[in-house]
Amino acid sequence: MKRIIIISIILLLAAVGAKAQQNLRSAYFLDGYNYRRELNPAFAAQRSYFTIPVLGKTGVGLSSSLSASSLLFQTSDGLATFMHPEVDANTFLSGIKQRNLLNMDANTNILNIGIWGGKSFYSFDVSAKVGADANIPYGLFEFLKNPTAASETIEINNFSVGASGRLEFALGYARNIGKRIQFGARIKFLVGVADIQAQIDKMTVSLTGEQWSVQSTGSLKYSCAALDVPTYEESGNEIPDGSNSQSLDFSSIGFKAPESFSDYIGGYGGAIDLGLEAKIIEGLYLSASVTDLGFMAWKNVTSATTGDRSWTFDGFGTFNTDGTTGTDSEKITDGLKELIVFDRESTGGSKTSLLDADLNVGVEYFMPFYNKMSVAALGTFHIDSPFSWWETRAYLNLEPTKWFNFSTSYSYSSFGHSLGVALGFNLPGFNFFIGSDRIPFRYAKAANVNGTDILYPYAQTAASVVFGLSFNVGKFHDLHKDQFKKKKKEATEAL
Repeated sequence: MKRIIIISIILLLAAVGAKAQQNLRSAYFLDGYNYRRELNPAFAAQRSYFTIPVLGKTGVGLSSSLSASSLLFQTSDGLATFMHPEVDANTFLSGIKQRNLLNMDANTNILNIGIWGGKSFYSFDVSAKVGADANIPYGLFEFLKNPTAASETIEINNFSVGASGRLEFALGYARNIGKRIQFGARIKFLVGVADIQAQIDKMTVSLTGEQWSVQSTGSLKYSCAALDVPTYEESGNEIPDGSNSQSLDFSSIGFKAPESFSDYIGGYGGAIDLGLEAKIIEGLYLSASVTDLGFMAWKNVTSATTGDRSWTFDGFGTFNTDGTTGTDSEKITDGLKELIVFDRESTGGSKTSLLDADLNVGVEYFMPFYNKMSVAALGTFHIDSPFSWWETRAYLNLEPTKWFNFSTSYSYSSFGHSLGVALGFNLPGFNFFIGSDRIPFRYAKAANVNGTDILYPYAQTAASVVFGLSFNVGKFHDLHKDQFKKKKKEATEAL
């Protein structure tokens, strides 16, 4: 049962996890990676190629600034969550930041075509992308674990959750400008499937007798034809204290079949990617890109707010160690349903929102003594308030032959430290790659309630994998010509 509790907590956190696209940043500097243009549209593939649905590229990832060691603790009952009574509140809260990010995303490429035409590279891509974000403030963890220790009033501000899914159609173009600059752009047409954004700007929770008095300012907007969130009037359930007939009944959330195919479409949008790579001196390249500069216009939007009233909250109840009357995650979920109250204001509305954009800046230097090896660095800035994050990554890249390339990288970011690896086989007939930006490399062993050992990632709550297969056609293009070898040949001839 304890294992179920732990898994439930992790899944609960993952469920509110990112809209960030699962691009393999570990392969940013590998010429043999056919999807580098998703990170920088100036990057072309070494060969023309095509894919078949789903096999082209699939990626999933989870990142969190909350490490497993800050949420799970060893107790006399085995490995337990932070809500276990043996876990000291001060010890737990010392590992929680004021701003705690969770990020989860997944995508699959449905169709990809890349074609060399003269000195230009053209591409067409169709992909499906989903993800979720959460920004969880320190105040919520404080209220969960130790609500009355610090004071009788707790502030829970800037609590945000978002999720989105869309289809993306992209047309790309890249070519050389002179001898030193490679430029590229991608134009995207977007079809939205679902979008959910919830924000608690400010929540004040004050202890009054044996109950909590709650005042909150926040909003909820969602567009999803298949999602049914009734009010208490529509569900017919008993209206709890603090809610009214138009409050959303989150305990009755369900799914429905849209009346027509067009109802599945939640909105439309457009975006552009821009990128360049410049040769500074022999062997030294500088690159920069900005992706997803655009917007989404959503229809059939349901809007709700927390209103201007106050309500009472009984608290999260008593947490158990044996799970006989409910798991920690169930109690947290049920408590949040009562703590956060939204009143429906309108349906069938519309909204326009900017996409979350990425800015990448990279530098790469090829070794003069072995020009198949390079060292590099990449800075990434994900712009999506309140879910923005940053990452710096250092690389060692190796491409000993035309058909094999490898990269290993180490990053430091808003989510902590991370090890990345990318491996590719770029043969004349096909291209296969697999990689990860976030490989957990520190594990701990702990006993669960049944006395068996559990191995879990200790230092971070992060993992990702991206893999795919494409079919190459046409001749090989050397994207970074062998300048050092050319110099050695000229020097030899001069002698």
